[in-house]
Order: sequence, then structure tokens, then C-alpha cells
Amino acid sequence: MTIRWPAFLIIALLGVNAWGADTAVPAPSPRLFNDLFKDLSYTVIKPQTAELMAMLAFTPTLVQGETNRPYLAWVNRNGPDQVFEYGNFLGNGAIHAGAGLSLYLGGKLFHKPGWAALGSDIFSAQAIADIMSTSLKVALSRTRPNGAPYSFPSGHASVAFASAGVIANRYGLVPGIIAEATAGYVGLSRLQENKHYISDVMAGCLLGNYVAYEVVHRDKLLGNLSISPSLAPGAVGAGVSYRFH
Repeated sequence: MTIRWPAFLIIALLGVNAWGADTAVPAPSPRLFNDLFKDLSYTVIKPQTAELMAMLAFTPTLVQGETNRPYLAWVNRNGPDQVFEYGNFLGNGAIHAGAGLSLYLGGKLFHKPGWAALGSDIFSAQAIADIMSTSLKVALSRTRPNGAPYSFPSGHASVAFASAGVIANRYGLVPGIIAEATAGYVGLSRLQENKHYISDVMAGCLLGNYVAYEVVHRDKLLGNLSISPSLAPGAVGAGVSYRFH
């Protein structure tokens, strides 16, 4: 099977950052599902998350009557089709989550905590962004420009900008610009395919970057608060502790 250049782009972009990740500020040893639970719990209970979701929920009403007319010249045209051919691949959530999981497992296997931390962050960001975007899609049920349901927000944009945001927050300006530009390409491809409005893509951008920031800065934002799952026969819960100095 021939691997096309987008696969190499994802691998190279994540790999370059992961290779230098061990030089970053030391962080607690990542634990994939424990980190996901903490990220999800913390993000869900934040007032800012509720405010963001409420703002996004009102967006389709505010832009009622929006059309995809500015981008219709791209639709079903050979040139734009070729340019944006890989947007669907680069915005595939399974690809991003799989890349995060692979980095995490590789980091654990080869004793590279930077790889594992990056992989854990990407995996968490993908899961949380998908939950938030899917919730809005189902609740709002906005019709796509092509007549299909569940337009708002763009799931592909949410996925792409979640990974891009993780890279930008972890590694700074230059890697961040490359990652965000790649996510922007994914967003434009959704317009070219007439599957989303510009507001869908912008909402995905905002949601993905918000989740990425919360995930990357989780330990700093949580401070001494610790949240961990608790399992017992016949019961599932959570343990919360706070360390006082």
C-alpha cells in the first residue's frame, strides 16, 4: 500500500516535536487513561467550558441565513479538488488519536517521557474535542450546505485544531504555526467539499484550541488538586484530593 505525503506530514510533524520533547520542563510521568480522566473531569467542570459551549450553541442562530456561496467556485472543480484532496485524511480523528496512542506507547517502550507526554496530550485532546463537538452536533442538528445533517461545528476542524493546539502550546511559535496552518488547510478542505459553513470551521478552530490549552496546561492549572478514578465491586466513582503546604 502506498503511503501518501499527508501520512509523512503527520509523522514528521509529531516526530520532530516528540524527539525534542525530553528537553522540555519536566512533568509528571504520563498515564494515558488517568490523564484522560483528569483532563475530562477538569475541563467539564470549568465555568469557561460552559460559557464556550453556550456561546457556540448560539452561533448558528446568530449567523442564520449563512451561505457557502463564496466557496462554491471551489466545489467540484478539478484544481481545488486536487489541492484539498487530503483534508479529509488530515482531519480524521482516528488518525490523530492513533498517532497519540502510538507516541504514548512508543514513549513508554523506549523510555522517552517526552514522547509519552505528547501522545497522552494528543489522545486526551482528541477524546475531549470529539465529545464536545459531537454533543453540539447532535443538540443543534444544523443542516450542512450539501443538505446532510450535523454541520455545526466541523468535527474535522475540531480534531485538526486540537492536535495543532497541543503542538503549539507545548513547543512554541514555529511548530505551532506549521501545525495551525495544517489544521487551517483541513478547515478549507471542508468548505471546498461543501460540507461546512465558515462558522462551522471557525467553531471547530476555537473548540479544538481551547481543549488543547486545557490539556497541555492541566497540571499547572490544577495545582495541588488531584482527581483519579475509583473502582470498587459494584461501584464506580472518583477520588479527589488536595495537597496543602
